[in-house]
Amino acid sequence: MQPELIFRLGSRLVAVGAYPLFISLAILTVVLGSYLIAVRRGLPRSRTLFCLLLMAVAFLAGARLFDVLLNWQNYWQQPLRIIAFKPLGFAIYGGLLLSAAAGVAACRLAGLDPWRLADASAPALGLGVAVARVGCFLNGCCYGLPTSLPWGVNFAPGSEAYEYQRLNLSVLSIFQTAPRIQPLHPTQLYELLAGLIGALLAASVLRRKFFDGAAFLVFVIWFTIFRYFNNFLRVSAAGDMPGYFYPAFYGMILLAALLMWNCRRKKSIGP
Repeated sequence: MQPELIFRLGSRLVAVGAYPLFISLAILTVVLGSYLIAVRRGLPRSRTLFCLLLMAVAFLAGARLFDVLLNWQNYWQQPLRIIAFKPLGFAIYGGLLLSAAAGVAACRLAGLDPWRLADASAPALGLGVAVARVGCFLNGCCYGLPTSLPWGVNFAPGSEAYEYQRLNLSVLSIFQTAPRIQPLHPTQLYELLAGLIGALLAASVLRRKFFDGAAFLVFVIWFTIFRYFNNFLRVSAAGDMPGYFYPAFYGMILLAALLMWNCRRKKSIGP
């Protein structure tokens, strides 16, 4: 884990935060990957790029606004955090929801089928999730609960996860001069793997030529099911919300995605 990455530019050493770097790379991955797939599937270049760029901006805004909703007391005390691009304060599903809404509006404006663009974006979205979670892992945020499994991780000093371990999970016996830190579930890496699996599932559906929207909905259904269960392995991230908020939230998204799948499938079959 390394919250800051050091790069050499000539004779100078430059420190770059791992989280903002990989979030930026994730957005670039989604936009570029979606664009290439969309153009390959026959969508017009300029109008597709317009929609994707608008969706990227909406993603950042939605991810921050959703985090403000979940942790409004923190932002009430420090309102400038709303516009700060720091290692904390982005909720992925808030970004996805606002990005989807912006995408539908942009597609209507540009004369594109939003379901076709959504399908083109699905594999790249999975890759983007994977890239973003590399930044989370290096930064030591979005961490899991204690585990005795062999792949449990002890996070580096200075990270949010380490402070959680030090304050809540350290054990000091009479034979030790320093506290023993209990390892945590690397939930960031679980989500990285889930993003890659989602990308493969979406790409497979695209190749099989299901109805428009199938690849995107497959990704949403898979990733939401994963997030539902992964939520029980993470240290609570619901902020000011009650503990049942995320399970209920994921359940509603899953139900909506399944209903849309059924509607799209029936529409493709016809009367």
